[in-house]
Amino acid sequence: MATATIIGVILLIVLAVLIFKLIKNTIKAIILIISILVILSLLGSSFVYLDVNDFKEKFPVIQSLYLLEKDNNIVAGFFGTKIYSYISEEQLNSYQKNFEENNLEEIKSNHYKLFIIDINAFDSITEIQIDEEGPLSKAEINSLFDSSAPVDDYMTIKNIPKQNREILMKDFNIDDEAEFKALLFYQLFAESTEEESFFIFKEYKSDNIIVYPKSTIFRIIKEMPLSMLDKLIKTGE
Repeated sequence: MATATIIGVILLIVLAVLIFKLIKNTIKAIILIISILVILSLLGSSFVYLDVNDFKEKFPVIQSLYLLEKDNNIVAGFFGTKIYSYISEEQLNSYQKNFEENNLEEIKSNHYKLFIIDINAFDSITEIQIDEEGPLSKAEINSLFDSSAPVDDYMTIKNIPKQNREILMKDFNIDDEAEFKALLFYQLFAESTEEESFFIFKEYKSDNIIVYPKSTIFRIIKEMPLSMLDKLIKTGE
């Protein structure tokens, strides 16, 4: 965005010099330059308007993909709009490979947007609860994300008998360990968006979320001063 702005300014300066050379009348040249600037501003505003409308119309109805990044690894994921589905172990491994190769287009596939959320985006969440067994602390959540057997570790934390594993998996509606982590991730996400309705925009600005494709609205947010974004968020809430 900054590079594009610099290029735009340079082009405008070159254009202004050419206009002054071609048009000897200074007043006419200034009026022409101002007219060009107005037209460019209107075109820019139109692009922003179209992008905002596109986001408002498509984001609620076309499935987006949400992945959790921890220590440069994709550890969990889910996709959907109002009803979400969890990402399986096999699919997660595929995403990890593409993530390492920075192949975000392949990861996004036919989803509307791809959001890769760093675990640090959830720093404000101190605990979550996924069933009637009571809450999980932040330390317990992190240990489960790091575990290769999170379901068994969860049962140990909650003193659930090992023979109840299949019942637990059925109650959670999950098929493997990756989907259990996705359940934890979804709960973190749900609580964060409940506390902060502009969670995605704010954490994107704080470099805790990768958005792909990065459309005009997100480019503007990235360049916007944090104080201005905070004011807009407070106004919108």
